[in-house]
Amino acid sequence: MQVKVSESSPFERTLEVTVTVDQVEGAYQKAFGRAAKRLRLPGFRPGKVPIPMAKKYISDEGLSGDVVDEVVPKAYVEALRQENLEPISQPKWELVQRERGKELVFKVSFEVKPVVDVQNYKGVKLKNEKDDISDETVNNSLDELRGNQSRIVDLEEDRELREGDLALVDYRSTLDGETVDGGAASNYLMEVRREHFIPGFVDNLVGCKKGEEKEFDITFPEDYPNQALAGKLVHFHFNLHQLKTRELPEANDEFAKSVSPHATIDELRKDIRERLEANAERKVREQVAIKIIDKLLTQVTNEMVPKSLHQYRTQVELRRRIQQIEQAGLTMERYLADRNVNQNQWIQELSVMGMLESRVEILLNSLANKEDLHPTDAEIEELLGVEAQNRGVSLSQLKAGIDKEGSEPLIRYALLRAKVMDFLFDNAEVEFVPVGTVIEDEPAAVEEEKKPKAKAKTKKADDEKAGEEGEAAEAKPAKKAKESKEAEEGEAEAKPAKKAKETKVKAEAETAEGEEKPKPKRAPKKKTEE
Repeated sequence: MQVKVSESSPFERTLEVTVTVDQVEGAYQKAFGRAAKRLRLPGFRPGKVPIPMAKKYISDEGLSGDVVDEVVPKAYVEALRQENLEPISQPKWELVQRERGKELVFKVSFEVKPVVDVQNYKGVKLKNEKDDISDETVNNSLDELRGNQSRIVDLEEDRELREGDLALVDYRSTLDGETVDGGAASNYLMEVRREHFIPGFVDNLVGCKKGEEKEFDITFPEDYPNQALAGKLVHFHFNLHQLKTRELPEANDEFAKSVSPHATIDELRKDIRERLEANAERKVREQVAIKIIDKLLTQVTNEMVPKSLHQYRTQVELRRRIQQIEQAGLTMERYLADRNVNQNQWIQELSVMGMLESRVEILLNSLANKEDLHPTDAEIEELLGVEAQNRGVSLSQLKAGIDKEGSEPLIRYALLRAKVMDFLFDNAEVEFVPVGTVIEDEPAAVEEEKKPKAKAKTKKADDEKAGEEGEAAEAKPAKKAKESKEAEEGEAEAKPAKKAKETKVKAEAETAEGEEKPKPKRAPKKKTEE
């Protein structure tokens, strides 16, 4: 097989692939055998028609379609591997020659990621804050574990409500004399902490005693997510029934055995410290790498981004946002209203983010090319094996789900990103300083994305917690008492994102941004080409 590569633009490549006569003839023989088995003639059992007679009914022209379907996809994939090319757009096909007895020749054109000759990516000097894991931090994490095993009991002490208490209350919130939608409840258990509520809310409750009623007014912040309440004066009425508290188990060996595989509390403390230190290390490595990427991103301009890559990244961001909105239990109308944007403005935001992520992808891919950091099939297989075990499913089941969702390119890219970010950190000159001593803006160009569990860090959307505050303010001014988090934070799971529902917004965005990026290294069959 011969392959000629031509460049019609910085983004476009055309392959002219020539398949040998022997390969083509072998495909014809296979196609003839399949056709002969399907042939039905009077007096012969299916598949038993003599070959000389079958040749009278099966023409080379009739076989040529099957030959193309067998030869072209395989040759296309082999050519991509041979030339180390990864298409990012739907290929355009042209059959140049397919006559039996001659070489089969076809051309295929597609866009590829541009490769940038990135400079000055090693030895980057910067400062970064680093947390030391203190005994207090370990104790706090241990207390969180104890909190998960705690019992909520009535507070026997007859005293006033304090911040941090649990309170059983009736409440009602009104705006202009009308009850706020969902803004009333009876026997509602709330944890009285300032971080859970708008400014001034907790201050009005602190000091209340069991059986006391309290009324007060609060003006909601102008930038409150729920525009129906933003800047509005809301009246609250509370009736405090009971103060409660958490009864924590003792931090002893018995507790350690009940919540971990460790035999003693000291072993559990050691394990907690090691996990916290590992999490802190991952956080620092990510922070440093993101800062470096942000510096290097000036070498990749918008003009270097192929249209198809921009379209694809925009669609990925769209699906991610829709999934977040659905998980938050919001409608699209409510989400847009809370953010005070219309649909067109939101789609434009996604397009801007898609362009940014495209530039990051080009940068990371270029660095991977320079330093040979592309993930191997073995690394992907290892990653999926670990993830399958974590989910309690077989590797084949996990792969089937990935194929169905079309998320394999995202997994491969996330692993590439992780490898490049580790490389950047390992080759940087970092001065670690105490927390609070570095004053600088967060990197403007790089944020996190959804990721598989490969220590690959990805983008956090600015609206990741869409609607959480809206629920707390308009329906329930006091959140339910939260169960404490586990001491171990762990890594983010490698669950490929589920496909978002087809919506009007999605349709409009696709109209504006174009088709999605195809799966790389997949050659569509000629007969079914779209």
